[in-house]
Amino acid sequence: MSEENYKFNIPDEIYGQVIDGIDLQILSSDSVRIIEAYVKQEGELSEIQERVLHQCERELQVVILKTEGKLREYFKQVLHGIMDVIKKLKHI
Repeated sequence: MSEENYKFNIPDEIYGQVIDGIDLQILSSDSVRIIEAYVKQEGELSEIQERVLHQCERELQVVILKTEGKLREYFKQVLHGIMDVIKKLKHI
């Protein structure tokens, strides 16, 4: 898995937005950091990182349902990256 597969263009609209108590900037940052950690740690995550991974998955699903346009597409892309990491972890 290469970092090149996971380049995200963060839309400016996420800054300062909160949906159902989920801060979009923090969700984006946490999600991208977990994906990057997985790549840099050659397919491994700590127990805490795995908990954050699953929390991001749940929150991304909520946010995707409540956003539109560019924001929805961005968070779908991020969720795809998170789901890819989850699938790869299950194969280990």
